[in-house]
Amino acid sequence: MSAFGWSKSPPPPPPRPRNPYATAPESPPDFSPRSAAEAAALYQAYPGAFTDFWGLPSNPISLFKTGVAFRQLEGPGQFRLRRKLVPVTRDHPVAPYWPEICPNIESYLNQRSVWWTSIDPVRFAEQADQRLSGPPQHLPAVYAWVGVRPRTLTPAMAKSVALGIKAMLAEHGYTNLNLEVAFREACLFNHAMLPWTYPDPAAPRRHVVTPLLGMAIGIDQTEREGTGAVYYRVGGAIMLLTAAHVLLDPTPIAHNVGYDYKDATQPKILVSAPGNKAFKSLESGIKNEIELLNMCRKAALRESANPQNSADHRAYYRSYVSTTEGSIRIHQVLQSQVASIRGNLDLGHVRTADPIIHSDGGYRYTRDWGFVEVAPSNNAAITAVGNRVFIGDIESPEFMAKMYPRPDERPIHNVTEQGYIQVRGIVPQAGLSAPREHDAAGKPALHVLKNGRTTQTTLGVLNGLESRTRQTAGGQVKTSSELMVVSTQKHGIFSKKGDSGAAVLDRRGGLVGLLTAGSGSDGQHADVTYMTPFWWLDQIIKARFKNAQLMVP
Repeated sequence: MSAFGWSKSPPPPPPRPRNPYATAPESPPDFSPRSAAEAAALYQAYPGAFTDFWGLPSNPISLFKTGVAFRQLEGPGQFRLRRKLVPVTRDHPVAPYWPEICPNIESYLNQRSVWWTSIDPVRFAEQADQRLSGPPQHLPAVYAWVGVRPRTLTPAMAKSVALGIKAMLAEHGYTNLNLEVAFREACLFNHAMLPWTYPDPAAPRRHVVTPLLGMAIGIDQTEREGTGAVYYRVGGAIMLLTAAHVLLDPTPIAHNVGYDYKDATQPKILVSAPGNKAFKSLESGIKNEIELLNMCRKAALRESANPQNSADHRAYYRSYVSTTEGSIRIHQVLQSQVASIRGNLDLGHVRTADPIIHSDGGYRYTRDWGFVEVAPSNNAAITAVGNRVFIGDIESPEFMAKMYPRPDERPIHNVTEQGYIQVRGIVPQAGLSAPREHDAAGKPALHVLKNGRTTQTTLGVLNGLESRTRQTAGGQVKTSSELMVVSTQKHGIFSKKGDSGAAVLDRRGGLVGLLTAGSGSDGQHADVTYMTPFWWLDQIIKARFKNAQLMVP
């Protein structure tokens, strides 16, 4: 049976073979909050510890930064001023030199034995605040924003290293570039989903059980869930691309062991769509929505019969009752349909998961990808839809304002009207380095979006300069170059755990990157999101599968 079809009385699922790759996840880093005494000591050592980066998704602790002090609200009873990240455009003075500067910073950090996790070229700005006497400030300096593992660097040490980096760069002739250095506590974490203990009733409902991209996928006999990126055709089969660390558990990854399904003598690693957690969330969300609609219906019925209301008001409430009853019926039908596919969610099985390689090739990107071979029973539904990314959960005005900030670049038609964006190919390397579109100030900028298992549709902009990341696996230190995305939405979140494997697209439907990781101070909220460029990854895929073709119109 198709994972995307309905059945009034589905047969019981057959017993599944044991997944030999289902293992317990590794222990996460220590993200416990500081005690009152520790927090006081941090503040005494560096007064900006809890204010420099306040307002970012994970509110990371600042250890030290060079340059001017960030503005703070003064006076009794004042709260911290919230800040946000701003992408670096390629016309900034530091841009031509960043490919040389970043390796020098990396080398210096290693010489000083700093347990760094990321080096991100970013700018900062204040968020709008009615307590400000003037407009929010956009700071012109670019910061080499260094993430370090929590509790491994004191403010005094951070100051010493930051000043050392500044001196080292000056010795190399990198002056007058408006480049500063800042340290914060942050860990790199992959975005595969680990167990949740609460539902997400706000998630779009019908989309979860369709083959539209952004679909949640789950791995058999594990609690790991992630996101499907795009469909490829390989011969007569359809493959769903995602991140390798979604398909395989941490222990094989730590030992750099990939996976290939070659013949029927091997046990299959089955993949469901949606995953178990996402399916439970869907059921809970539908039930909660029906209950809320019923409450609204009863309140409107009372008002429609209230003689103290005018005739026009009573007519309005009668119309509202009719609309609400129709919505309830739609959700009840969906509830029945969803119940009918419980136990029949098989999407396919893992065909391949490449060994994860950091700093792969001359570009030093992360190779982290795998294919799910779609079961033949699902081929017809997927072929009918193709590579379309669901965006029906975001309001059209917000989408247009964030993705098309310049009115003269906006299309005539409503991009969000159909509820999806068609994938139309891959953005070439030159398209990433020299975007044709612009931000509100008229500077070249590549606006991007993604739909993921956890955060659904989110909007952002590609940073003009690449980041460097560092993590340990199997006792070895791994570093990579990454494309970085900065959120353009008020909540500042582009991705969370569970969004790994999602495709990141530009506003025209061009594939920009495959989402693989994020960096934040709490292991859950990513202040920045990392991805591997699609123009490079597509070459890797086609070197492995000679006849692989992206499904495009």
